[in-house]
Amino acid sequence: MQPLVPPGHHGMLVTSRHRLTGLGRMRTVNRLQPDDAVALLEAALKNNNPDDPRVGEDKEAADRLASACGYLPLALQITAALLAQDPGQPLSERADALGGTESVLDGLDDGERSLRTMFDQSLERLTPQEQDLFRLLALNPGPNISTPAAAVLADQPQSATERLLARLAASHLIERTPAVRGRWQMHDLLRAYAHEQATAAMDRGRTPRRRYDQAHDRLIHHYIQHAQAASTHLDPLAVLSRPGSPIGTRRWNGSMPNAKTS
Repeated sequence: MQPLVPPGHHGMLVTSRHRLTGLGRMRTVNRLQPDDAVALLEAALKNNNPDDPRVGEDKEAADRLASACGYLPLALQITAALLAQDPGQPLSERADALGGTESVLDGLDDGERSLRTMFDQSLERLTPQEQDLFRLLALNPGPNISTPAAAVLADQPQSATERLLARLAASHLIERTPAVRGRWQMHDLLRAYAHEQATAAMDRGRTPRRRYDQAHDRLIHHYIQHAQAASTHLDPLAVLSRPGSPIGTRRWNGSMPNAKTS
């Protein structure tokens, strides 16, 4: 991008799914807030037909539809385009279709724009190791994952795994969990995409199914060990496999939603 930057005091706004360094100040644009997502959906519908009443008539369905789109602007705009093609379709029907389909990504393609294609472009820029970790992260049963747990999942040293996670975050395929340092989360639509990619890798013979089975087993064993360590710290008289520690208990608190899900 550097050759395109204008000289002197002129400004330039560059948007990218990938973090561009060395061009000046960077701003991360997060997903929309729920009310803003509904407002974008309504604006996109009214841009096609100023008299489109559907958002105003069924706010609850509009909220569900915005949630099904993950509050992502592109997903909302694709959904609005599909609704515009069928002016008689209620928002509730569209929301049910997105929520009930096996792959929600199938419903986010208007023939000209596709959320899956955008994700494909981000994935193709990654190294094979980074792509492999992205697919493996779909195996995590909970809402987020710690760096040590991701290292267990990938069967890689923690330092190397952390570098891979940072690269995925720079490509906006995962993000750091705001509330807890050292944990990472994945958008629901990206999780669905990661599941697709893992299944495709197995179907095409690029990755043996047993590798995913072994990775899943390692991760579950990791969570069990953390549960045992935390239990020992809370109840020293319990007969468990190894002693706990305050650090282990804090780590277990972060991993508890994953263990409950698994």
